[in-house]
Amino acid sequence: MQNLLYRYIMGMFGQMDIHFLDEQQIPLPPEKVRFRDVEATLLPDKRRVRLSMWLTPFQAPPNIDISAFDSQQRPVGSATIIEAIEPRMAITLHLRGSIDPGLYTIALTLHYEQNGPVDGREVQIEIPEGPEDKST
Repeated sequence: MQNLLYRYIMGMFGQMDIHFLDEQQIPLPPEKVRFRDVEATLLPDKRRVRLSMWLTPFQAPPNIDISAFDSQQRPVGSATIIEAIEPRMAITLHLRGSIDPGLYTIALTLHYEQNGPVDGREVQIEIPEGPEDKST
């Protein structure tokens, strides 16, 4: 009876190949993990930055250090992500102190405790002149 049921199902559906991951989504070992893309968007209050990060898939969760600098290279914000669990993530980075108009740099370092830094990326945002939007 089981053999008959198997032949009936195979006759209806044929042989099936099941793929759970796209070949480009195969998790990589720590030394090969990289940033795929990083985007920084200044929020209307000019004191926060929406930071979106996309990493290659990974076998072991990486750490990410984030530092923001003003146009004179003074630190104005920082964050650390410990053992990221998803390859796509977004955070809101708050800028401290007096925020002057100009070009700001956000430096990101992808690292593992055992391997040290494996990739880095810098993005820049322009903080324009004018009052901040306090409605957000």
